Amino acid sequence: MSLLLKIAGLGLVCAAAGWIDYPDRFWASALLAGFYALTLSLGAMVFLAIQELVDSRWSRPFQRVSEALASGLWIGIALTALAVAFGGPSLYGWVHAPGGHAPHSQELWLSRPFQLLRLAAYAVAWLAFGGALLRAARRRRVGIDAGSGKGPAARLLVVFALTFTAASMDWIMALEPHWFSTIFGIYAFAGSFLSGIAAIGVMSAIERGTRGIDPEGLEESTHDLGKLLFAFSCFWAYIWFCQYLLIWYTNIPEETSFFIARTAGGWGFLTALSVGLNWVVPFFALMTRAAKSNPKTLLRVGICVLFGHWVDLFVLIMPRFIERGPDLSGWEVGLFAGAVALLGWVVEGKWERKEPEELCSD
Repeated sequence: MSLLLKIAGLGLVCAAAGWIDYPDRFWASALLAGFYALTLSLGAMVFLAIQELVDSRWSRPFQRVSEALASGLWIGIALTALAVAFGGPSLYGWVHAPGGHAPHSQELWLSRPFQLLRLAAYAVAWLAFGGALLRAARRRRVGIDAGSGKGPAARLLVVFALTFTAASMDWIMALEPHWFSTIFGIYAFAGSFLSGIAAIGVMSAIERGTRGIDPEGLEESTHDLGKLLFAFSCFWAYIWFCQYLLIWYTNIPEETSFFIARTAGGWGFLTALSVGLNWVVPFFALMTRAAKSNPKTLLRVGICVLFGHWVDLFVLIMPRFIERGPDLSGWEVGLFAGAVALLGWVVEGKWERKEPEELCSD
């Protein structure tokens, strides 16, 4: 049995323990794990779509990696859907309001039936448009249809822009319905795309020289991926600062309460750690061309960013469920590790297995 599958099984045991002992916090941790897995796969999917749309050549060595990671999208969707659908009463306080609605100004959008309907719509849209893109990308990669990826890529990007913005508000921002940010959708996208690039870099560095990743002539492509990671690390920091600055200078109590809770006590340290891992480390570590071209550097920075993405989501989701300050239980670590291992197991299997298009090419 694969080590990843064993870790996933351990995660299931930890999930059961958490659900029995801490039911409210369990659903928050499940949402964090599911949304983390979802954002990795969606980030890789968007990366693949952009490369297909512009007919990129530098990214060809990373195409199979991005395809494999994007193919695990259904894992993130399933885990997130389970948390939102079954843990809704624990996650979203407005569910308990009369009629199951949020405050009056948000009644239409945050009604529970409409939230579940949108959840189903997001899942169907991502699986349908993502599946079409993956099939077209494989056909182009093996030479069956040289231009087949452009149409599906364009459609996926449009659908993603609309649905992911709404989904991030539905599942994360709606945890605190009195708080709102007009830039939150862009912030969620920045974190997803940055973590997707980091995951592609980490997987490519680990598997360099195997599974279709040819180390010969890969320096330029690695450098380009490093530039992209560097650029979107700065973009993430820019959006983070914009959101903070907009809320700080308007000084509206409904908005400032969000950051007050996340900059006080131990939460302030985690907020600073998130900025450090997602921006400070990549900014200085990838400053030079040599660093961007070095797969070992890309591996280390990518791991920092992936950990930073978890810290970022932890700070976004958990303060409402942990009153005494940040802490982490063993079952939460196991649950998260199990979710990531399950995604890794699916991605590994997809990477090793040849699809019908590739068999036809052979």
